[in-house]
Amino acid sequence: MQEYRLTKIKLEHSGKTISISRGSLTVYNDEANIWYAEIEQPSEVELLQEWKKKDTEEEVMFFTEGHSARIGYAEVTRVTESSSGVSVSFKGAGELRLVGSN
Repeated sequence: MQEYRLTKIKLEHSGKTISISRGSLTVYNDEANIWYAEIEQPSEVELLQEWKKKDTEEEVMFFTEGHSARIGYAEVTRVTESSSGVSVSFKGAGELRLVGSN
């Protein structure tokens, strides 16, 4: 298992980059096809809520500390709003690929 700290994400279908206050990407196996991500305080809450309602897989680029990026298809599994802010959970849908630096 490997865990990465996220700095931002980019939705490939719309080209929107979403800033976040904190996030993590967890890869559970060497083939990088079992993975999950969590982000907090996203800048585009409405966009993520719409994605959750559509219940579809979308291509997402996850930018990590250490100036690398990983891309893969994911679905939004949860959008939680509370007094402390908004958190969003993603579940990977296939392989997560290393694509370079940000």
